[in-house]
Amino acid sequence: MLRTTTGGVHSEEVLLMLPERSALKRNVNRVQNSSRPLNLTSMRGVELPMNYTMTKRGEPFLMHDSGAEDEERVLIFPPQENVRLLSASATLFCDGTFKTAPTQFAQLFTVHGVVLGYPVPLVYALTTRKREQTYRYVYQRIIDYAEERNWSINPSLCMMDFELANMNAIRSLLLNAENKDCLFHFSQSLWRRISSWGLACSYNAVESATRRCASMLFDLPFVPAEDVVETFEYVDNQAEESLDDLMDYVKRTYVTGRPPMFPPQTWNVYRAVLNDQRSTNNAAEGWHNKFQKVMVVHHPSIWKFIEVLKGEQEDNEQAIAQVLGGHRQVRPATSRRCRQNQAQITEVVNNYGTYKAND
Repeated sequence: MLRTTTGGVHSEEVLLMLPERSALKRNVNRVQNSSRPLNLTSMRGVELPMNYTMTKRGEPFLMHDSGAEDEERVLIFPPQENVRLLSASATLFCDGTFKTAPTQFAQLFTVHGVVLGYPVPLVYALTTRKREQTYRYVYQRIIDYAEERNWSINPSLCMMDFELANMNAIRSLLLNAENKDCLFHFSQSLWRRISSWGLACSYNAVESATRRCASMLFDLPFVPAEDVVETFEYVDNQAEESLDDLMDYVKRTYVTGRPPMFPPQTWNVYRAVLNDQRSTNNAAEGWHNKFQKVMVVHHPSIWKFIEVLKGEQEDNEQAIAQVLGGHRQVRPATSRRCRQNQAQITEVVNNYGTYKAND
């Protein structure tokens, strides 16, 4: 607001007459806070004022409130058009964060859809828990809302970040959806283990046996799902004793646990690469990072949170309108390096059969 208000002031005389910027910021914050309801330590018994349930265009924004007396309160914010777009999306990206959630809630959970190839956030939910029943509750409310309007939430692919509770909820409600865990988070999980078990220095040595075996583990998602167990066993047989803990962790968690917590079909991206599908949840994570920067503070008041969220929803509506109108520049640009990396991955995956036959 301060930038918008003073941005057009160029006169040096006027600028010298203005208070210092820190004082201006305090005054702006004081005025903004005076127009908001009191900060709350609990949402128990609190009803949201009408202006906090509407979009900036005056349309209903709060789709569902589990109730002022609910100890596990859930607030779900999609305007009606967002749910319609969600019902038309074959791919959903699901992600949560606690940093931008108001102090009374455990997380901000979002569901993103795809509009003409452009990923956009369509549902925003504040939850006080992160359990399977919490996720089921959120999805069921969205499904019910859509069905009341003769729409169907029936994606073929749901991308998420190794959140077992969320995965189980989707399995129980979105029966036609293939659950996929984010490739980036698979790699991140392996790297955390490599670092925590003191293997990082050995891995960073270019010609080391540790690097050779660990690199093959990082490549497991690009092997056909039916070949993952055989490929892992090959790597396991090549691994030095110093990698025993890492190999046991990967085997138990991702390959042949009884059952593995995340079986190969949930993180394998071989078919996704062949079909030119997304293999990461970066679209959702990128939005959360952007939203955090706009929010500025961690754990804002519920009032500040909704005000900023309404602004983001307005931006999304404008972006969607431009995409539907044919504006190509709205879509996020892909760097040359990313395009080159993707091309190399696609080439390797396409030639997998040849590599295997020559092995």
